[in-house]
Amino acid sequence: MNKFGSYIVRKIDGSYVSAYSEALGSKNALSYATDCAKFAKGNVFYRKANETEEKIVAEYSDGKAVATKE
Repeated sequence: MNKFGSYIVRKIDGSYVSAYSEALGSKNALSYATDCAKFAKGNVFYRKANETEEKIVAEYSDGKAVATKE
């Protein structure tokens, strides 16, 4: 099992855009994912491991934060 989680960026329709591993550093991975989501006008999800569910971190439907969830 991988010891690092990842931040996944998906468009509003759920299609995959990119993912950033916490191996980059948690702050860096989240920052890259946030920038990508703003550009793609999508959402940032976090997944602790491959076997776990994705949880939404932030929504960027118009390039700006719509909501931040934990």
